[in-house]
Amino acid sequence: MHPRCRLHRGSIAALATFIACLVAAAQDAVPTRDQIPERYKWNLATMYADLRTWEADFARAEKMLEELEQGKAVPFESPAALLKILTLREEARWLADKLRIYAQQLSDQDARDNHALALKNRATGLWTSFEQAAAWIEPKLLTLSEGMLRSWCREDPDLSVYEHYLESVIRRRPYVLSPREEELLAMVGNLAASPEETYGVLKYGELIWPTIEDEQGNEVELSPARFNKFIRSMDGRLRRDAFLGTMAAYKRFENTLAATLNGAVQRDIFFARARGFKSALEASLFPDNLPLSVYTNLVDTVNANLPLQHRIICLLTD
Repeated sequence: MHPRCRLHRGSIAALATFIACLVAAAQDAVPTRDQIPERYKWNLATMYADLRTWEADFARAEKMLEELEQGKAVPFESPAALLKILTLREEARWLADKLRIYAQQLSDQDARDNHALALKNRATGLWTSFEQAAAWIEPKLLTLSEGMLRSWCREDPDLSVYEHYLESVIRRRPYVLSPREEELLAMVGNLAASPEETYGVLKYGELIWPTIEDEQGNEVELSPARFNKFIRSMDGRLRRDAFLGTMAAYKRFENTLAATLNGAVQRDIFFARARGFKSALEASLFPDNLPLSVYTNLVDTVNANLPLQHRIICLLTD
């Protein structure tokens, strides 16, 4: 056999071995969406059959927001007038939220898909526009007396559906600003969401995840989903490797993560001060009508039982 022929066959054999190794490695890598069986994927077609339908609803939502914006010129002179605006707001909110959830889920399928990300950004912008268009409603509601709002709910069965909401508005009276101030706060919605958006893109799209050995000794690439699985494994070595591997991945971006967290903290402080709350903590608990004592009691209880918490961490990583 000619030496060049032997070299050629040897090269082919080496190349075949190399490709086989790549295929085997790919089996243990985090699969891309097209490699996942259909039965494990969510079906977004239950929300929108195609993007043309989504675009049609987007245009319809924009028209509803225009109508909502124009409603500020109509006084609340009767239960019927109030019901009309509240109904319109709920319909616009429902549609804007549906558009946003679809785009968010589409982007979640692959955080690196720029087309889906652009769609999500448009939907987020629409949601901010909705909040801006509806910002005048609560300040205007609070120009009416509490007695009148409650009597209207009793008089009109359809309006009574909003009784709990109206009671919540009355409770928020000390922290509701003027219509223009509420509109300005709504306008910064996209900016306010930036820390979470940055964290999501980093975690699911750009973070470099290490490779560890699973229970069977196979090398597998870590991911957020695999971390959640491995941290519950009966194998203590695997739990430890998954924990330390994940923390190592985050540590490579510790300064970026710290800056992102600081942005979220500063945002919460800004909104709390703008509305007149004593702290961001008080502002975060207020919508759920939770007193500060509930939170502080929880923290105090955890601090009083830290040895048990430390034991749990040791059990997870030993």
